[in-house]
Amino acid sequence: MILEQLEWVSVCATGAREDRIVSGRAWLLAILSVGASLAAWWILVGKPGGETNPENTGLRDPTTTELPAEVESPATVAADQPTPVVPTAEAVLADPQCRMVVGQRTASDTALVYVPLGDGAWFAVVNTFGVVFDGTLPSVPERAVVGKRPDGTILAGFGFEGEVRIVHDGSVIYEFDDVWSFDIAADGSSFFVVEPLAGDASRLVVRNLELREEHHFDLGTAVERRGRRLSADLTYSGGFDEVSVRPSRGKVRSNRFYPVHGGDHRQVDVEYANNGDVAVFESSDVSYHAYYQGDRRGSAFRYIWRVVKVQRDFDGGAKRANEAWGLDLTAIGPLSMQLSADGAWLVVSGFVTVHVFDTADGASVFTRANMDTGYRVSDRVPAISPHRDRRGRTQRLSARFVGNRLFVRGWTDGNRDVGVVEKFDLARNSGARSIESLEVGKATGESEQTFTLRTVLDPGSPTACTDHTILDRRILIRDGRLAYRRDAG
Repeated sequence: MILEQLEWVSVCATGAREDRIVSGRAWLLAILSVGASLAAWWILVGKPGGETNPENTGLRDPTTTELPAEVESPATVAADQPTPVVPTAEAVLADPQCRMVVGQRTASDTALVYVPLGDGAWFAVVNTFGVVFDGTLPSVPERAVVGKRPDGTILAGFGFEGEVRIVHDGSVIYEFDDVWSFDIAADGSSFFVVEPLAGDASRLVVRNLELREEHHFDLGTAVERRGRRLSADLTYSGGFDEVSVRPSRGKVRSNRFYPVHGGDHRQVDVEYANNGDVAVFESSDVSYHAYYQGDRRGSAFRYIWRVVKVQRDFDGGAKRANEAWGLDLTAIGPLSMQLSADGAWLVVSGFVTVHVFDTADGASVFTRANMDTGYRVSDRVPAISPHRDRRGRTQRLSARFVGNRLFVRGWTDGNRDVGVVEKFDLARNSGARSIESLEVGKATGESEQTFTLRTVLDPGSPTACTDHTILDRRILIRDGRLAYRRDAG
């Protein structure tokens, strides 16, 4: 305003020299006008140079929200930190540090993409049509998850250095800088976080987006932090209506299940008589167990396992459990178990064996074993002989589900970087159908990280954006925009 007045006086003075001589009185009035403006500006605003002096004025801008002294105003942050330039689609795909995490089940048509940008990172939620929304992060996330609600809106979650941020369709709906664990339901119905309390205690916070409710559960010391790891695993149940807290160690493990709609939790105690015993829960109502039969000292049962499905009834507050089905399994441990995304199939993997069962009745739908079974001639004790190559190396097997598709991997013991991965589709009537067989190997000079990024099958782990070897999914450019091409599994 002052500069404009000075400029106006200058213009007037110039015009006056051309047309007429300005009288001394006119000049004096102009100077007095500018001086009065300067004095008024000093009193109302403060010191020159942009610094305000609220103590002198007693005034505040009604459009500005007062922040605590330790918090910078958004305007100050924006002024100090220039807004990063959004990368182009071509730049994203060309970045060797581009990572993506793919949604599960209802969110399987959506990928969460992120790349480093300046001192932080840029992310985008991408589906088969293009970018749904994007934004920036303070750093590259250590963990990222995505969920899709029935109305098509997307939730994206990011964890970095103890901080968690949850974004719903571009708007931040949760942010806290001290969180131990978090997850988002694949159907976007809720999310949960574990927040530490005083001492070694913590609480579980569940925000139910369907009911628009938030529920807090005191965990006490059931979950302890050991460095960067927790003493328990926290996951959603198969129907996303419970959050399970399952201890990772102990002979007797008290598994707790907290309802996302609030109320009392359920507890299921499982005894692990042997170190090789394993269990997987679909919910508090249904679980699957593999119990080792024998004592590993040459017993006739040293390679026999008992696999069972347990169903529980909590009606009336009482807990009743019964064995829905059970079967004996010959395998070399340790074993691992996993359910398919829809809960229809159970895969049990051993050292050299893979078995898949129908969860409804325990019927076998797939078996592969790199071993021969027989008896020792001396004492007729059952014996298993793993298949070996010409150099005496064991031919190993492993298996897991990605969605509802089965992936079986075979490799030679001591050389995991080279092997064969076979994909199978499963059906109750026709069993397993082989889809594709791929040879997988580490390229010359390829780093372990790069090899893992293009071959990892864990749905929760980030993968390379463009060149996954096993899964037919990638980020591409369509009509000048990023888009996600999903696989058929």
